[in-house]
Amino acid sequence: MQLKVLIHEYAHSLAHKHLENNNRDYREYRNQYETEAESIAYCVSKYLGLNSNDYSLTYLYSWSKDKYFKEIDESFSTIVNYSKRIINNFEKFYNRKFDLYSEEMGSISI
Repeated sequence: MQLKVLIHEYAHSLAHKHLENNNRDYREYRNQYETEAESIAYCVSKYLGLNSNDYSLTYLYSWSKDKYFKEIDESFSTIVNYSKRIINNFEKFYNRKFDLYSEEMGSISI
């Protein structure tokens, strides 16, 4: 669970960097940003084989229950792009750590 929370916060730092000095915008769109960060964390956790279903699904429901599909649909590209980015970063680190990385291989395709 700690790793999943770390991924969630990492997702915020990547996907919501534009909010670094804008607390008002974060408060106004907090539902969207929390839904995006947790969705990214859920996707990455799933990829890593971590089971966060019980926590993540409840968390996602609590932040998105009052949203229309159109509002959630607008977040899909953010969720997909940053999930891929974190997974690619993990793969690069893992492959380098265990000498499995080659410059020709680059990052994985998802």
